[in-house]
Amino acid sequence: MKKRLFFIAIIFCICGEALFSENLVLKETYNSINNMYIDLSYEKLEISNTSNEEIIVEIESNNNTRIPKIEDKNGVLKISTIKKLCFFGNKCTVKVYIPRGLMLEQVVINSASGDIDVSQFYCDELNIMSVSADVVIDEINTSSDSNIASASGEIEISDFSTQNLKVASTSGEINIQDTNTEYLDVKTTSGNISLMNIMYDYFDVKTISGSVEMNAKHEPIAKSTIESASGSVKISFRKAPSFDLEILTTSGRFIDQIDDLSFSPKGIYKKEYNSGGALLKIKTISGSIRIS
Repeated sequence: MKKRLFFIAIIFCICGEALFSENLVLKETYNSINNMYIDLSYEKLEISNTSNEEIIVEIESNNNTRIPKIEDKNGVLKISTIKKLCFFGNKCTVKVYIPRGLMLEQVVINSASGDIDVSQFYCDELNIMSVSADVVIDEINTSSDSNIASASGEIEISDFSTQNLKVASTSGEINIQDTNTEYLDVKTTSGNISLMNIMYDYFDVKTISGSVEMNAKHEPIAKSTIESASGSVKISFRKAPSFDLEILTTSGRFIDQIDDLSFSPKGIYKKEYNSGGALLKIKTISGSIRIS
């Protein structure tokens, strides 16, 4: 019993300040920023735009000894967690406001467990990596590549325009909608993949046990692939598509709602829609395949 009380006392000594101290708000402004590197642990991150001409960083925390460090070095804004002793009871939100019309070169975000919510800014390249944090991206334009990855957190992307978009998750779901990209690469192990109202040239989508549902504005312009082991695959087009289809499934059923067909293919099955076009390859083991 004494050991237990001693252990509890130690916990409160370490974390008591985080449990009982009042909220702290820190606000700073920055000029001539070209790149942003953000590396956080448990802190939540929110990025949006502002009508001001300077970048504004606000930190809200209930523990003034756990405030992330902010540095401005030669046009690079760095925000990072500095103490990783005890996060129990700590609450912290980092808010970054970017001037409307400002074009950043590179934005890199890493987070362990703090959720990421970014919207309404422009950059050449965007890279986001999280462990268990959920990632929400809305109304962002990049002129080059974008890489979004999470181990177990969900990824939500909407109103996104980029040249090449790569999204990866292990067990978290991936939901992408109203997005415009030349190349779309989406991979997950067990999370479901939902792709709605997507503009693209070509794509590669792969999951093992998750399902894939895609609502495309048009058929692929270049060779594209969808692969799932046990999850189902559903792809629908807004208008009558022109493409070449090649499917391979071990025990899954093929449902063609364009030509009202339903059967279990043996080996590789090929079909041409409306005089053909780019090749779309779909592969499953036990998952069904539906085209409409």
